[in-house]
Amino acid sequence: MINIYASKNIGQRSLNTFFFILITIIFYSYSFSATVEAGYSEQPQSLVAIEDPVLENWIRNRLNKPNGEITASDWLGITEIELEEANLTSLAGLENVTNLTRVYVRDNRITDLPPL
Repeated sequence: MINIYASKNIGQRSLNTFFFILITIIFYSYSFSATVEAGYSEQPQSLVAIEDPVLENWIRNRLNKPNGEITASDWLGITEIELEEANLTSLAGLENVTNLTRVYVRDNRITDLPPL
């Protein structure tokens, strides 16, 4: 004859052991989790190198930035470039500028347009 109470106790022990292991795993997973906080990190901004001195001078005047490096964030306010008869020879440097919607450079000496 099989003792019904003995098999019932074995099932209850297995269930108790399972829950104990489960709770232990959950507790330790929260104990060893890493906390990451967002913060401000000053990272270097990408620089925009302008090849033509005429174009660079126009940009510096427009930005009101006579000295220092011109960064990509400096360009955010410039959406149009208008240089007529200014002896401009190159548009190199404009390929990295994303906010430009209009470039008007009539009567200049530009020979290469791929930067646009």
